This record gives sequence, structure tokens and C-alpha cells, in this order.
Amino acid sequence: MAVPQHDERDRAFAQTHGDVVANFSQVCTFASTQLAESVCTNLGSLVNEYAAYLARVASLTRIERRAVQHEPRERLHSALTALKELLARSAQTRALVIWIDDLQWGDLDSARVIQSLLSPPDPPAMLFVSTYRDDERPVSPCVSFLLEARNTRDVEVRRLHLPPLPLEDCAELVRSARSTDRAADIAREARGNPFIALELARLAPVAVAISFEAALRTRLAELAPATLRFLEAVCMAGRPSSVPLLSAAVGDALDPDALDALSGAHLLRTTLMGGQRAFTAYHDRIREAVVGALGDERRRAWHGALARAFEQVAPEELAPQLEHRLGAGEFQRAAECARLAAERAVTLLAFDDAARLWAVAIEHGDFELSERQL
Repeated sequence: MAVPQHDERDRAFAQTHGDVVANFSQVCTFASTQLAESVCTNLGSLVNEYAAYLARVASLTRIERRAVQHEPRERLHSALTALKELLARSAQTRALVIWIDDLQWGDLDSARVIQSLLSPPDPPAMLFVSTYRDDERPVSPCVSFLLEARNTRDVEVRRLHLPPLPLEDCAELVRSARSTDRAADIAREARGNPFIALELARLAPVAVAISFEAALRTRLAELAPATLRFLEAVCMAGRPSSVPLLSAAVGDALDPDALDALSGAHLLRTTLMGGQRAFTAYHDRIREAVVGALGDERRRAWHGALARAFEQVAPEELAPQLEHRLGAGEFQRAAECARLAAERAVTLLAFDDAARLWAVAIEHGDFELSERQL
């Protein structure tokens, strides 16, 4: 039996099925040994010959795989195509809905991934729902990109605006929660936000002017120093944070009773992050008020403590490390962190994010000229 020569079909087959071929060649080698011992020398020789051919094909596969180095954008295109196909197959057997909350926190690379998934050719049959804050739209590259008509011209888009409650409705909500003759003042201070209105109805002292910040300061003054310190750490972190991370930032173990008290007072809320319990401010206005009440020196100290905590507990989380190094005024450390984050962003095919991070590294770092070249 003549061993066939390699041609273009062999190469195509090898590129796609190299692993299978390699395994099969091992089976053939084993089979040839057994057959040679139990059947006849000629048949064993034949199987050995074909196994050697398959082994050469597998070797060719490994060589060609090492020789082919795909460009990053080709890898990104392949990854998006695979994800799109996966979603399309899922949509064939079930109703598929993707919901992304707080879209304003996304970056430009994320926006382009979303656009690619929703646009022709062959978009998955799915409902994509996202929410974002109106006041963040002008400064959010993700929201701005997706709301540009030319970027979604092939996608059916429906926008639902959720405005603040009308003042009278907000005041009625306050009256339903608490008997007060200052419901209209509370509604105006709440700016139509139901959560703020109910918090003011519960927190605002009757004898002073209605102000969410003033009511919150009154509540904070009643907290024990250790409890207040924990609340400050959560608010300065600016994102859901795990107990180990917050303990490292505070420098002490967290008191479960303090956590329950802050959650019960609607100052913190609990969520899950990576299977762990995590804490974040109950509302952005609480976080902004707590952070705003801190002086510059105390804010820098918290940034430094949080940067060290991330480095200790979650060293792979480079984005918050960068943010807190900058906030603490540790610019060289921030630049080093930005460089690492930029290199990781390239491997994740997030090229716009990588360019932004390299700019931060160059701006704040003291690097050699060779290191500055991109």
C-alpha cells in the first residue's frame, strides 16, 4: 500500500483535526503491535505504515499551528463570531434576553462588542435590555456610541425614558409612609426620586430645614467610630467590595453587628460578587454625601489604604488599584499599574482601553525612552 503524499487537502484536514489525528495515530500504533503478534506480520506492517503517515500529518499540524500567528483584531473577530454563533444557537431553543444594568460604566470596547452582537450579519434572535443614568450619558463612551444612530441603524431600538415622579405623586408617596405636613418640601428635595423621598420621610428631623445631606449627617453622627469608618471605606471604594478587601482597608476585622446596622439603616446594601458577600452604598447620593464630607487629606489616606488592600487581597484587580493610586497621589505606582493593565487589555482584545491606559502610564510614569514607545 503506497503512502499518499501531502497535498492541500491534507493540510486543511490537519489544521482542523490535528488533535484527533494525533490520538488516532496512537491507537493505530497500539493496534499494529497487537495485530502483528496475533494475526500476521503483513497486516501489522500495513497498520504501522498508515500510523506513521497519520503521525506525520499530526506533526505537520503542530508545525503549522506554531507558524500561524493571528493578528489581535483577527482574534477579536473570531471570538465575536463564536460568541454570536453560541447566542444564536441558544436562541433557537429558548427565549433569550440579555440585560445589562448601569451601562454608563461600560467602555468603548464593550460598546463595540454589543454593537457587533446586535448587528447583521445573522444577529441572534434576542432581546437586549440595558439601563443607564441620563446624567452620565454625555461622559459615557459606551452609551454615547450605542445611541449614535449610525451605530445602530440596522437594529430595532426602543427607548423608554423613566422620568422622576411628579412632585404631587412624590408628596403623596411621602404621606403614605409618614404623617407629615412637610410632604411637599420633602418631595422637592427628593427631586422626584422615590427612594430619597422615603429616606427623607424617615430620616429628616422635623425641626430643621428639609435636606437629604443634613439628614444624613445627623444619622452619621450617631454611628460608632468603627462603624462610620467602615461606611467611609465602602463609599470610597465606589463599587461592591468584599469583606476581606474592606477588612484589609480598614485594618481590622469587620463587626457583623455593625454591618447589619448599616444595612438596616439603608446606608449599605448587600450583593454577591464572585460568590462572596459584598457591600456597596445603598444609593449614589449616600456615597457622594459621605465622600464629600471627607477632607482632601482623609480622602487621599483612604485611596492609599484601598490601593494597598486591592494589592494584598485582589492583585489581579488592576483598574481599582490604578484609580486609588492616582487618588492617593502615588503617581509612579499608578503608572506601573496602568502599564500592566494596558498589557492585559491587549491580550483581552480591548484596544481602546489599552490605548487609554498607556496614555495614563506615559503621563504619570518615569519610564525609559524605549519603554515609552508603543
